[in-house]
Amino acid sequence: MNSTLASLLGPVKEWNKKQLYFQEGLPGLKQYHCYELKRIKENIFFYLLQSQDNPKVRLLLADPYPFFPDYRINFSKNHLKDLQAVSLSQIAVFVVVTSFKERFYVNLAAPIAVNASNKRGKQLVFTDQIRLLRQQLKIPVVRRK
Repeated sequence: MNSTLASLLGPVKEWNKKQLYFQEGLPGLKQYHCYELKRIKENIFFYLLQSQDNPKVRLLLADPYPFFPDYRINFSKNHLKDLQAVSLSQIAVFVVVTSFKERFYVNLAAPIAVNASNKRGKQLVFTDQIRLLRQQLKIPVVRRK
């Protein structure tokens, strides 16, 4: 993990953890099925998805909606079935964050969906949304009450 991402994540001891299971693994990481989703307490936007099978495998994730309020996913019945979800209200959506030359990008064409009820996850790949593959991330201003 580069130093820019490490500084963004903050200290490891500040994370809350949730166990997730990806039956099919993730694209490019099919051999890994069990992950921890670690929310960063001091950062309201970012999470770390870390493989329990190989702790060196980590992805930085973000909730897409603070950054892209109009972002929508067309969930199919098969997506809900794969996640063993009855309704969309059970589903949390994350996007993978990458960095390049001190800028952050997200892949909106391949969100990670998690059933919050049973902790099953799946990365959805929308090949018809290739234009959303690399979107620059700009940190939104958060107003404190």
